[in-house]
Amino acid sequence: MIIEYVFRIDGEDKFQFTIDTNRTTTMLKPGEEPKAWTELDFYKCPNCPLSSETHKHCPAALDMQDVTEQFSAVISFQGIEVIVKTPLREYRKITDAQNGVLAINGLIMATSGCPILSRFGAMADFHLPFASLEESIFRSASSYLISQYYVYKDGGVPDFEFKGLEAFYNEINKVNAALKNRVFEASSADASINAFVQLFGSSALLTMMLEEQLEEMREKFSKLAPRVSTQ
Repeated sequence: MIIEYVFRIDGEDKFQFTIDTNRTTTMLKPGEEPKAWTELDFYKCPNCPLSSETHKHCPAALDMQDVTEQFSAVISFQGIEVIVKTPLREYRKITDAQNGVLAINGLIMATSGCPILSRFGAMADFHLPFASLEESIFRSASSYLISQYYVYKDGGVPDFEFKGLEAFYNEINKVNAALKNRVFEASSADASINAFVQLFGSSALLTMMLEEQLEEMREKFSKLAPRVSTQ
């Protein structure tokens, strides 16, 4: 699926990026050289399973290079209009630069070749930019339950307590922290940096509030569940 992000400043199209969610190569433009901050061993994630012998560069950093470079001199509170075009619909939001970068980087990271972040790949086909915490928890929890349905169908033991999802987000938090260090080195202004600060905070908050938020949703979804006879 092709998703296009257009960033407007003062009514003019300033930046434009196209993301192929099913790409098999990096998002580097033809002839574009990888920057030093994309090298795998540069602030390498502590939980990265890749080896620099086989992967010279971090897959996620390579894919974020263009966005990071374009926004390197943009301040975080710069007013901006973001237009997100998908095959089925279009989203528009008046926001600041850091939230715009946060939205597009989330999609780029989930569809990158990173063996950890790419576990979000299935959710990318149902991309929802600028999701609230409640929406993020709903999407993460429902996606995880679908994956556990397939575990059940294949004869495995499904995880309905979300232990695996909580552990996964703990891994994501480590990746986000390391990627923030890379972006810090690549930026002279703070839009991209603060986007990662928000991303790290959001994923950490989601991890802490998962059970609480799901409990708050109980009443809404209890109406959907079929009544089970006790006889």
